[in-house]
Amino acid sequence: MPPSTEPVAVRPFAAADAAAIEPWLDAPGLMRPPGSRRQWAERLATDARVRGFVAERAGRPVGFLRYDPGPDGVAELTLAVAPAARRRGVGRTLLVAALQLARAGGLRALDAAIDVQNEPALAFFADHGFERQRPCGERVVLRRLVHATADAEPLDIG
Repeated sequence: MPPSTEPVAVRPFAAADAAAIEPWLDAPGLMRPPGSRRQWAERLATDARVRGFVAERAGRPVGFLRYDPGPDGVAELTLAVAPAARRRGVGRTLLVAALQLARAGGLRALDAAIDVQNEPALAFFADHGFERQRPCGERVVLRRLVHATADAEPLDIG
């Protein structure tokens, strides 16, 4: 499938988005949030701290980002892309959005826990500046430092 020329737009998650997103979270290497679809979707749509975002192309959901900033200055990410939209810039667009949020919030790092068998996701995050930190069960935690500006030199004093 050739890359789409339609731009990717990112907007806040709404509970109604859960029906489209949930099958992506059921894929190997990902996991659906606990509770029923209605419960997790409402929780994400109304939580004051944890934020959800949907990437759309031509008005259709093609990606999802959960952004969960912690008091330690590190935000935990969940990133999922619709199978038909993978390798088309959707994940990168969502990751850029997460970095912008992290910079605006003064965070120092982004973490993603990836299934050790999910080679495409491990490669994606590595290609975007994430480094392996520690094992976590059948997952590995990857971290990317956040800098005040996109071109700042790496510095982690945390």
